[in-house]
Amino acid sequence: MGDRTLIEVTEATWNPITGCSPVSPGCRRCYAARFAKRLAGRYGYPKDDPFSITLHEDRMDQPIHWKKPRHIFVGSMGDLFHFDVPNYALNRVFEVMDRADHHTYMIITKRPEKMSLRVAAMEPKLKARLSQHVWVGVSAEDQKRAEERLPILLRSWPGLKLVCLEPLLGPVDISPWIEGIDWIIVGGETGPSGERTRDEWVRSLQKQCQNAKVPFFLKSLGGRGKPRVLDGRLWEEMPQNDLSKRKQKYHG
Repeated sequence: MGDRTLIEVTEATWNPITGCSPVSPGCRRCYAARFAKRLAGRYGYPKDDPFSITLHEDRMDQPIHWKKPRHIFVGSMGDLFHFDVPNYALNRVFEVMDRADHHTYMIITKRPEKMSLRVAAMEPKLKARLSQHVWVGVSAEDQKRAEERLPILLRSWPGLKLVCLEPLLGPVDISPWIEGIDWIIVGGETGPSGERTRDEWVRSLQKQCQNAKVPFFLKSLGGRGKPRVLDGRLWEEMPQNDLSKRKQKYHG
């Protein structure tokens, strides 16, 4: 499978570990679970349970061989911090991101508790290096999950922190934490039966970001056709990215 992607917020995907299991209402129409089902028995996805936690040895070193700097979404086909992912596999992912530091990496999880444990166990010098080019975020679909997950993110990761409010299933007030957030991504439910999120919920989040001067990116409003325009414009703000300043040399 190719590494290039149609995901609007990144340039490439890297999936050395795939698979997940439902943890909250935002999982009910998971795009990755649907996609894994279509790939069952191919590309390393188990035939009988394609969305089970699976390590892909053939993909583990991919970023090392990509010479041109890229913005890479790590684990787009699962949750890298699922509790069934063995620590040794996570350590290998961290090692590759450290070695291939000419890229920028983005990790999003619904399980910040596991993320927090692994970051706490990380060697301080490695943590400091990774925080320069690894963005870590949480996904939250409603106020309850925002209140559970955002505080853990803010106290755990020293680098760039992002919040993905997708699929947005209700209004969310992020004002208690927004000063510590570097990027907000919002999206509605996707898929054949995905429900369009409400414009007023998205508009409120955009205003909160505007007031706090936090970049706001609208992936889609969800529903049929996945409309992306809110109040007559596209919202595609992103954090300052220093990829152009990174080493162009391949770290072999």
